[in-house]
Amino acid sequence: MTQKLRLDRLLSNLGYGPRRQIQSHIRKGKFVFSGRAISDPSEKVEVSKQALENATYEGEPLEHLAPMVIKVHKPAGYVCAHHDEDGLSIFHLLPERFRLRTPTLTTVGRLDKDTTGLILCSDGGDIIHALTHPKNHIEKEYHVTLADPLSGEEADIFASGTLMLRSEDKPLLPATLKQIDEKTCTLILHEGRYHQVKRMFAALGNKVESLHRIRVGALSLDGLEEGAWDYVREEDLKRLLS
Repeated sequence: MTQKLRLDRLLSNLGYGPRRQIQSHIRKGKFVFSGRAISDPSEKVEVSKQALENATYEGEPLEHLAPMVIKVHKPAGYVCAHHDEDGLSIFHLLPERFRLRTPTLTTVGRLDKDTTGLILCSDGGDIIHALTHPKNHIEKEYHVTLADPLSGEEADIFASGTLMLRSEDKPLLPATLKQIDEKTCTLILHEGRYHQVKRMFAALGNKVESLHRIRVGALSLDGLEEGAWDYVREEDLKRLLS
């Protein structure tokens, strides 16, 4: 059954502002649906991509419906939470309307405050569950810079599937390390345990100096500048989830 919502509620869910303000804008003819300005905030409209693809609000195409997925190039110093005592939340890199959406936009997993690179955000609970569930083994690739030179044994140890981390009772899944030079490498994981990359190298007596995520499944930064964001296309999301 096709879902319908009051127009003012739909626009509020998409983060366009308080209901009262939205109602005022609607009465002024700022929402246009299929070439017709709707002036009644209580009018119900079909909530689907197809139905609303030609709708505009204040002269701009309507924002993406939930579930929405975006990718962000996270800078160092930003947290993957909505609030931070220093004000450096990755959500402050996004348009304000994204922070006002219902359901709430959240990160898909987390990157440490000092870790940079690709982080996904979504307001779709099923999508977040699928992307983070351990059984799906979605690859995550990192560029790692270390304090000390690699010994040459790391690739075999990480690929063995026998490495145990402190305070855990289950070995890590096999991971793939490719050395770049004596202190840098790429590392591909198929799971996402707490501080996993740092703890893996710590278990071998080394320390991660910098960590940059370059890929999640088939999704990469694709030239996305640091601090910038972009929508994840539907076809890319389907490929990632497959």
